[in-house]
Amino acid sequence: MSYLHYLDEIDLTTNLFKYGEGISLLQKPSKIYLENTNLIYLLAKENVNRGNLRETFFANQVGYAHDLLSV
Repeated sequence: MSYLHYLDEIDLTTNLFKYGEGISLLQKPSKIYLENTNLIYLLAKENVNRGNLRETFFANQVGYAHDLLSV
């Protein structure tokens, strides 16, 4: 869990959590996206999922102006 937190802290990933209170805040993120779509091509050039690519792009663009929460 600490490792996922650190990756989000240095802006390598975007971690989306479900809205919750109390102990549920300590659980793992429900979605993890890379910060930039170019990183997907760097890490898995031959195995790029278009749906994940779209979600990553959306999270990257909307995340600058708004707080993202997973539903």
